[in-house]
Order: sequence, then C-alpha cells, then structure tokens
Amino acid sequence: SGLAASTVGALSVTNGELVMTVATPPSITGAATATAFTTTYGTASTPQSFSVSGSNLTANLVATAPTGFEVSADGTTYGTTATFTQSSGSASGTLQIRLKADATVSGSYNSQNIVLSSTGATSVNITTASTGNAVSKATPSLSITSANSATAGGSVALTASSPAASGAVSASTGAITYSSSDTGVVSISSTTANAVAAGTAMITATQAADSNYNQAQATQSFTVNALSGTITPSTPIVTGK
Repeated sequence: SGLAASTVGALSVTNGELVMTVATPPSITGAATATAFTTTYGTASTPQSFSVSGSNLTANLVATAPTGFEVSADGTTYGTTATFTQSSGSASGTLQIRLKADATVSGSYNSQNIVLSSTGATSVNITTASTGNAVSKATPSLSITSANSATAGGSVALTASSPAASGAVSASTGAITYSSSDTGVVSISSTTANAVAAGTAMITATQAADSNYNQAQATQSFTVNALSGTITPSTPIVTGK
C-alpha cells in the first residue's frame, strides 16, 4: 500500500518517493538606458517612461532614484522612491524618471542608476546616459524694490528682490551692486542713492552669478525733486534819479 503524502519544507514524500519542489525565484524585468536628461535650475526635466515588472515576488517592486533625480509610479506624485504593489507575486507598471527641480548645476548626472529592487530578487538598473545629462543655470527675476524718488539733498536706501526660481530651494546668493546713469542727478554710495540735483537718472542693479544662477540686471527710473520753497534770486531793477 502507498504512504500518505506529507510535506517537509521543500521536500514531499509521495507513494514512498522523496520529491523536491524547487520554487521559482523572484525576478525583475526593466533594465534599460535612458537618453540624456536636461533642464534649467528650478524646473524639473521632462520625464522619461520605462516599463517595469516583477514575477514570483514576495514583496513590492520598488524603484529608487539617485541624487538629483526623482521617480513616480503614477506620473503625478514624485519622490526618492516609487512603489509598484505586488499581487499574487506579480507587479508591473510604467516608471517615470526625471531630474528634480532643485537638482544643482554642479551635480553629477551621467551614468547614474535608478535601482529596481524587491526582497529576494536580483536588483535591476535603469542607467542614465553616459554623457549629456545637465542642469543649466537659471536667470534671477531681479527687481529694484526701494523708493524711486527723493528731494535734492536727501537719500534712499537701495533694496532689490531676487526670489528663488520656481521649484528651486534657494535663491541666488550673488552680490547686488548699484550704479547711476547720471551722477550729477543721483550718485551711488554702496547701497545708498544720494539725490544731488533735480532731474531723472536710471538706477541699475546688477546681481553677480553664483553656482546655480546667471548674472541678472534690473533698472528703475529715479527722480530727484528740487527743494520746495527754493528762492531763485531775481535781477535787481535799478532806476535812475
């Protein structure tokens, strides 16, 4: 008579025979090489799409981005990782990859690996192009924010605004200097405009370039008003006797 079947780990005994059942290991598909990613500081690059999948999985399929990049499993929410949920051992979807808006100009983006991983499976890489991945400098939206007029003999403390580029973490750190188109009307002393004489001059603010931003300039018309109540001497009239 045959023996009842019983299972011990990956081994089973059936009708007196020892049978070893070998489970198929989990695997990931999706290795690829991306074309070059390019963007300007403060703006995320155009995303590239890649089909990824896993079979015989025991855990979710996760894509992990290297520094300066971000990934998404739905094309809407981006982050350092993107997760494709496995069901009955399978997971699949479209992975979106892009350079982050705050990826710095000086970063290294060539030959970087976006790693596809899952517990127990051999990781697979989507690799960025070996050349051409780059972030260009942005140009600040510089504007002069101080008063644009003064009375002769007075002065104005000059100020300017240079906000961060949309999506960027930091604004330009470049020093801002000022100049006047007519020092006979308004002269500049560091960050102070000195009203010299009645008239109009152009004030120019120049912000130096830094590691993520180009040089920028802004101009503002500055009016110097004459002192109120100023008396202009008249020519005396001399009458004969």
